[in-house]
Amino acid sequence: MTTAELADLFIQHVYKLYGLPDCIVSDRGNLFVAEFWKAVCTRLCVDLSLLLSYHLETNGQTEISNAFAAQYLQMYVDFTQKDWEDWLALAEFAANNVYNKATKMSPFFANSAQHPRMSFGPPRPPPLHASAMIRKANELGNNFVNQMEEILGILKENIINANARYEEQTNQNRTPAPAYRVGDLVFLSTRNIDSPRPAKKLDNKYLGPLKIKSPLGTHAYRLELPDELQSFDNSFHTSLLQPAPENVFPGQNLVQDTGTTIMVDDYGEKLWAIDKLLNCRRHKGVYQYQVKWRSTEEVTWEPLKNVVFASKAIREFEEEFLAKRDLQRRI
Repeated sequence: MTTAELADLFIQHVYKLYGLPDCIVSDRGNLFVAEFWKAVCTRLCVDLSLLLSYHLETNGQTEISNAFAAQYLQMYVDFTQKDWEDWLALAEFAANNVYNKATKMSPFFANSAQHPRMSFGPPRPPPLHASAMIRKANELGNNFVNQMEEILGILKENIINANARYEEQTNQNRTPAPAYRVGDLVFLSTRNIDSPRPAKKLDNKYLGPLKIKSPLGTHAYRLELPDELQSFDNSFHTSLLQPAPENVFPGQNLVQDTGTTIMVDDYGEKLWAIDKLLNCRRHKGVYQYQVKWRSTEEVTWEPLKNVVFASKAIREFEEEFLAKRDLQRRI
């Protein structure tokens, strides 16, 4: 598959049904790190969250769902044997209709705010004085639904077994996660943060120290990020955090490192944090944004190429712009 084909599939199966997402979470496969795909997502104001697939919790919900699906489908294939492709849609339906402990709802309900109807009535009796051919067709139709009901019952049981097996396997070698408190200082791993510096191996391995803002369950935390990182999601799994020492050297204060990996561009120039986008225009064939900068409160017109790490600001500007336009139309 090429990146152009990936974009076509995105339009056909995602955009036409749900519109544009705010963010796409994926691994670092060749298709997802290709410049073509990055250009498409940037133009559509879709953030890319490129994560590492070797660590299960790095891409939490997606990796857990994939691991669960692998075990669930394995048991499903063992049951159906030769005709498993014919009933794969039922397997997907059953999985989408199961309660998720993390979201407190099923994927169906999370997507549409309602539960799908899932019921079976009594078999239809053949018409009176029906021919043998009609009676045979009636029998085949009833048998088709009987098989659906039987397979869905097996699938529900498999889901329960797959959940139990997955939890047992993931908890076997898991060490307790560090428990941080609000205000604690931690270092954040840069392994999932793209750096403009040429040599990743020689770049900073951690950013910080950064303060814990609030816990998210028992294995993730929100951090207080500096201005230059405000366009990034501030939620991180504990595997990406390291506790900062309270006092490295007696009598000396721990000073936050300001040389973080994304504070400079390819030319070593500092990247200034955007406070808000105020307007947009096309000037001499170039698309520009009117930018209010956070650090200087200065307002300037900047070409799109200068507005980096700003997908969130662009999205907020577009939502505000559309709201104003709709209000003007109603007036």
